[in-house]
Amino acid sequence: MTKYEKMDLITEQNDGYLMISVVQGAGISRTYLSKYVKDREMEQVEPGIYIHPEIWPDQFYILQLKNKGVFFLMKLHCIFMGLWNVSQQELLFL
Repeated sequence: MTKYEKMDLITEQNDGYLMISVVQGAGISRTYLSKYVKDREMEQVEPGIYIHPEIWPDQFYILQLKNKGVFFLMKLHCIFMGLWNVSQQELLFL
């Protein structure tokens, strides 16, 4: 398996995100990572975190990637993303 294939697999396994720490853990240098990011037209969303061009950045997921101690509840995430309609009264009981 080539280094590009490894990075493709890492990106696929991480829902379109590529982290420098994971790539280096797989034994791939930053030089190959830099070339891969440029060739795949990936966008840097945070230091050390890149995203595939076909993926919409998810700020909660990025926050979780940056800070391993952070977690969020899916229902709250959907509410903040505008994907779940709730009344003001319902918000009091979350």
